[in-house]
Formats: sequence, C-alpha cells, structure tokens
Amino acid sequence: MSNKPLITAASFLLTEDCNLRCRYCFEEHRKTRSMSKEVIKAGLDFLCKNSLIDGSRGFHALLFGGEPLMEPDGVEYLLEYGHQLAEETNTKFTAGIITNATILTPRIQEILKKYIPKGLTVQLSVDGVKEAHDMYRVTVDGRGSFDIIEKNIPTWKKLFEGRMHQLNVHGCCNKKTLKYLYESYIFFRETWNIPSIWFMPIHSEEWDQTDVELYESELTKIADYILQRAKAENSLDEVRLYAPIDRCLRPDRRPEAPCGAGKSFATITAEGKISPCHHLYF
Repeated sequence: MSNKPLITAASFLLTEDCNLRCRYCFEEHRKTRSMSKEVIKAGLDFLCKNSLIDGSRGFHALLFGGEPLMEPDGVEYLLEYGHQLAEETNTKFTAGIITNATILTPRIQEILKKYIPKGLTVQLSVDGVKEAHDMYRVTVDGRGSFDIIEKNIPTWKKLFEGRMHQLNVHGCCNKKTLKYLYESYIFFRETWNIPSIWFMPIHSEEWDQTDVELYESELTKIADYILQRAKAENSLDEVRLYAPIDRCLRPDRRPEAPCGAGKSFATITAEGKISPCHHLYF
C-alpha cells in the first residue's frame, strides 16, 4: 500500500473535436484526434493498478472531449472494459460522462440503458434559459443550440427515470449571462424538473465589482429558494442537490482543493499523453 496519492481517476479525451463552437471554450478542435481502444485500455489499466497499489481498490473514468458522444465506439468500449477489469481485479469501477446534450442517437441510448443501472452518471452542459444559453453555446454555423437540447430533455429524463440523482445540469455564467442565473436555476429545477444543478463562472473573464454584486444577488435568490423549499418539505434533499451549498452539510470537513488535479486525478489525451487536467492540456 502506497502512502503517496496515486492517480486513480482520469478524464479521457475520447475525441478532441466537438459539434459545437462555444464562444468561451478553451479547447482547440482537432478533428483527427480520437482515442484508440489501445489508449483506453492502457489508461484504465493504469488507474486500476494504482488503486490496487494505494489500497483504495476503486478507479474512475470521466468521459470527456471535445464531445465524447461523437465517439460511441469509444464510449461503449471504455465502459465495457472498465467494468470487466473491475470484476477481474475485485475492484470498483465508476464512470461519468460530460456532454453538451445535443447528441442522443438510438445507439447512444442503448449504451446508456446498459450502464446507467451500473451507476453511470451524466452531466448535461447547459448554460441556462434560451436567452443565456444561445449567447455562447452555438453550433459550427453560429446558431444557438438550446432548441436542439430541449428536444432531447424528455429522452434524457426517461433514461434516468428512477435514478435522477445520476443526472445533473451544469451551466456556465459570465458577465452577459449573470442576470439570468436565478431564472435559469428555476427553469432547470421547475420546468425541466432536474433536481441536481450547479453553475460555474467562466474563469477567463475579469469581473468588476458590479458583476460580483450581481452574482451575489442571484446566488442569494437561489439560496433563499432552496432554504424555503427545504423548510416547507422538512427535508435537506434540496440543499444536497445544489453545489456548492451542499458543502454546508459537511462542517466536519476541512476546506480542500476544488479537485484532485495532478494528485489523484489526471487527464488522458486522445493520443495517450497524461496531463494534470484537460484545461492545462489545451
């Protein structure tokens, strides 16, 4: 057993291409770079071996890109081999997918149906209501992608019926979309009825004091809604479903880094290189 933290979780860049051209995206679109089965296998073997060395006996894969659902062969092979490897080594394999929610072909649906019961989680990257989302998350020809996603939402929810805790919506916010933050939260929570939600500011933007004050105001409205609902329902479930407020329920935990990049988590590129995280790689 190792005393040092070892890499037991990684994002796999199944492709470095994407069908969207989000205006704030930090990635480069490399159409020729897709992850081979050999790289997928080597990556999972590496994570599993480390989990045996450090005694955790559990490894995790985050299917990422680009847009990972552009590569159904890679998705299917990674999930299949990950679970096979865990069974062979008496370890636990978990996996998640981050997707822009625009691709939901019959084949993708069949793959999801097989692995959702095994714990597969999916994060839908949607920035908010149509006005906010379509400002930045656009197709190759510059059209907003919200309408494409909204048509898919009933199918996404049906796939996760009875397992909605494994589906979440993640939106980005910036100077122009901050004013839609509370409205977007309510839209996700009540119109789409997706319970697990979180938002993240765009890191590359420089906010001024006015932006910070607006952000605080919007977050306060979200917090008030959550707390009112928690009181009315006499349940903390609503608090647990919204990050980062859920951390308030864990006062015994010391403040920690937002992720384990470079410690227990890394990124495996389509070509098989290892980086501390996908943001640093691109």
